[in-house]
This record gives sequence, C-alpha cells and structure tokens, in this order.
Amino acid sequence: MLISFKDKDGKKVHTHSTLLDEQKSDAVKDLHKKSEYFTNGATFVSFFLSMEAVNRIRQLKGLRLEFRAGIVALPVLLTRFLAPSAYWYLSGDARLKKLCDGAPIWEDKFEVPELDKMFFFLDDENGYEPSLWHHGITSINKPKRFYNHYQV
Repeated sequence: MLISFKDKDGKKVHTHSTLLDEQKSDAVKDLHKKSEYFTNGATFVSFFLSMEAVNRIRQLKGLRLEFRAGIVALPVLLTRFLAPSAYWYLSGDARLKKLCDGAPIWEDKFEVPELDKMFFFLDDENGYEPSLWHHGITSINKPKRFYNHYQV
C-alpha cells in the first residue's frame, strides 16, 4: 500500500508498505482500518443526530420530506468527506510518521517501487501462483533520502 505524508519541510513524500518491516507494515494497515472505523462512527453519529433534529424540532418537522431528506443528507455527506481528514490530522498522521522512521522516501509517487509486484507477478495460467519470470526489472529507483522523524 502506498503511504503518503508530509515531511518536516512540508513536502509531500511517499513510500510503500513493502519497504517497511513486517510489524510496522501491519501497524500501518491497522491505522488505515482505524481511519475507516472512525469515519463510519462519525457518519453514524451525524446521521443519528440529524435525524433526531429533523424529527424533534417543530419547525423542521413540518417541512416537506424532500427538504428533511436534504437536511439529513448534507451533514452526513460532509461528515463522510471530512472525517478521514480529521482522523489523520488529530492522531493518525503522527503515528504514521513514527512508523515510517528510517523508510526510504520519494517525492514522486510514481517512482515508489512496490516490491510485492516488482520482481514477480501472479501467473493466471498457473492458478495465480507467484512466478519469478518477471518482466525484466532487475533494479529499483534509488531513493533520494530516508525519512528521519526524530531529526531536529
């Protein structure tokens, strides 16, 4: 999975989960799962509160169904859109940067090698088993630098 974050200079940098050790890679996947849980939970709360508001406030209760549906849909959609950003800004981004300490980083996301796909492919003629008959790639783009989270 491609991992993107901003370094200390504010530049967006990229790395890949296959370039991290296994424990850190699993922790990054857990962070992404928590982001989904946070988004789903925030969306549910937004839906519940907007439904309560539409059905309990007397002025909103008397509106036509289309307007009430719009009043419910607007906060739900905004929450669905903004909740992941809030999660990564509040807690996930700092943890992600700590996990990526020492990882090679690239400024162009298209240069980041995916080691799980680069040196072999899944052979569809052989039951989707990994095949080492790769497509001629024997080296990867070297990173310009390594991410150092604790650098002052």
